[in-house]
Amino acid sequence: MALKVLFLVDLPSFLASILVSLLVLPLRTIVHFGSYRSSYIAAAILLVLGSVQWLVLGNVLEFRIRLNESFNNSFKKLNHLIVAAIVLVLLATAIVTPMVNARSRRLGFRHAGISSH
Repeated sequence: MALKVLFLVDLPSFLASILVSLLVLPLRTIVHFGSYRSSYIAAAILLVLGSVQWLVLGNVLEFRIRLNESFNNSFKKLNHLIVAAIVLVLLATAIVTPMVNARSRRLGFRHAGISSH
């Protein structure tokens, strides 16, 4: 049930990314991006639009919580924990991503069909 709700909440950014990708599609034929680079562009579009959607949703929820005085005090305490969690996730991402990328590049050279080099 939770995944269905997450899918429905994430659906607007997914649909918007399809529209943006369709707008970028003519540029692909002019610049002659390959499939490899095009997949990175599509992933970046999806990431940016998804992040913007969740930023807007978070601001709306925060505004509603701040209007309710009883939730306001607990929200201030929770805010410090949220900031710490965000910092930890970003730090873990910054550490793990280069390791996964290096491993993928190493394994990609074994299979010439999927290697970009």
